[in-house]
Amino acid sequence: MGLFDRRALTEEYMDEIRKQTDPYGYFCLNEQIKKGEGQDPADFPFCMITDLKAIVYDGAAFDPGDKGYVLLGEEGNLYEKEELKEAPASCDGADLIYWDEDRLYEEKRHVPYFKPDWSPDTLLNCNYIGGSYMVRSGIAGTVIEEMRSDPGPDMNESELKYEFLLRAAEKTEKVHHIPKVLTHIPDESADEDEIYAEYTWQNQSQKYIRLRNES
Repeated sequence: MGLFDRRALTEEYMDEIRKQTDPYGYFCLNEQIKKGEGQDPADFPFCMITDLKAIVYDGAAFDPGDKGYVLLGEEGNLYEKEELKEAPASCDGADLIYWDEDRLYEEKRHVPYFKPDWSPDTLLNCNYIGGSYMVRSGIAGTVIEEMRSDPGPDMNESELKYEFLLRAAEKTEKVHHIPKVLTHIPDESADEDEIYAEYTWQNQSQKYIRLRNES
């Protein structure tokens, strides 16, 4: 066998594809957690930030209250509600928690992104964790104060979240990757040809698995 088992990896990917469902049971986090107002439901062990730029550059309030974690999210994303509620308790005291994601196009899931396990070197090379993750509230508060006092060059929201993540990672003792797709990013602008090409690739993967099983 070579450096990796391509058959096993392909089968694992296709298992996820077969589990695709309509987005029933997902929720738009912003409808249930009022950012910056401390009105999030008591059963959520975290508060949410979707506009980091307003907090860092414009002095918008950051008050996690008694919430142990802060979720860095993005406006309009859909999340697996029950899984996220359980994440802080199930991750054994991790300072930073992240998970996998995919995209929603016409109520169907596509482009699954199964993220690598924690690697500081990979994170320095690119923001493979993406725009949705949880960090302890104390660490988030420290990082926000640092960025307010030394904001550096003007950055857009994505750049700012990457900078936030790098600074937060420096202060973490434990990082946990949940190997499940918990974020679904609406993809209203997806190109039909792109979607067709992707599903063609999936069909090719299924054909590959069948051929391997028959050999």
